Amino acid sequence: MKKFSLIILSVLLLSCSSDDEAATKTDNFLDVYNGVIWEYTNASDSKEDEWAIFSPESFIEYGDGCQKTTDLWGVENAYGETHTVDKNSKNLLIFISSHSDGSESITNTLTVSENGNVMTGIYSDSFDSQTVTYNKVSKACK
Repeated sequence: MKKFSLIILSVLLLSCSSDDEAATKTDNFLDVYNGVIWEYTNASDSKEDEWAIFSPESFIEYGDGCQKTTDLWGVENAYGETHTVDKNSKNLLIFISSHSDGSESITNTLTVSENGNVMTGIYSDSFDSQTVTYNKVSKACK
């Protein structure tokens, strides 16, 4: 009976190991900020305002007079661009945007502040880098 109890105890201990998958799901940008609407406001021209919404499957952008564009991760879009996730951690998303003809590649680095209300985007290619700030909002195109 003592051996049987030890076997049962061993099985229970092994089956109760930590669940890393559940912890990982809430520790990456695309899950934590899934569906959050981020707005970039151009102070000099409100027609250039942009909104971005990210999910584990895709990201949606509204711009150019509130025109909607949806891109799936890893799938070439109508403009010959493919967006591939490079790093996806709780407050950081890095993805690479590349053209199918190899003419251009942009590294997009998005960092969310600790309070979760401000996102900084750094867009870099081999020649230049641009930094923009997005604010968390409740509605796109308002």
